[in-house]
Amino acid sequence: MMKKRKIGAVTVGQSPRTDITADADTFFHGQVEILESGALDSYSLEEVQSLSRPEGDYLLTSRMRDGAEVHVARSHILLNLQKCISHLEYLGAELILMFCTGELGSFCSSIPLLEPGALLRQTVPLACSSRHIITLTPSPAQADQSERRWRSWLPEFTFTSLPVSPYAVPPDFSEAIKTISRSSDTGLVIMDCLGFSMQMKKELEKQCTKKILLPREVLFSKAADLLEISK
Repeated sequence: MMKKRKIGAVTVGQSPRTDITADADTFFHGQVEILESGALDSYSLEEVQSLSRPEGDYLLTSRMRDGAEVHVARSHILLNLQKCISHLEYLGAELILMFCTGELGSFCSSIPLLEPGALLRQTVPLACSSRHIITLTPSPAQADQSERRWRSWLPEFTFTSLPVSPYAVPPDFSEAIKTISRSSDTGLVIMDCLGFSMQMKKELEKQCTKKILLPREVLFSKAADLLEISK
């Protein structure tokens, strides 16, 4: 029996992120064991909700182990994210995946660390058929932040960010679909959160004629390539 490769996954919220890893085997074909660690693993929901949100701090959306959606300022979790990376290295991971598309900053890692944001910056120019892009971001509070982030990454494009939470049950794409349908100059829709699933993408595709980019597909596909996973 083939020994499974060990890779790590770091989430801004709590591990395990079964909502994300549910799509992983489409790419890893049973050949990978995913070790997980979360920046909020030692927190209760009440403790997370009591954390301050300093003015101007970068806001991140994730979920707790039970599925509850949480919002946290980046400054509160950067040290914990680095600890997660170091812990996964200690456990023997040969590759680490960051389960967040946001702008998190630089981390130290002795093994390859795949960040979706960096992968998307490389992918978007190749995938977009026009200069305008719509991104779906998890909360209204992140819409302006998302537009600024994408403009700084790819200044040759224009961006409109629409709030849709992947953690709502079920997610409500209705208003976003109306805007996307009216936007004739949009060449790409980015579901800009690792919380969006392949099933959610399929549901959106049924009602949207635009090309759709799903970060977890980009992330898992790149990891499978690096690990030389055979189908």
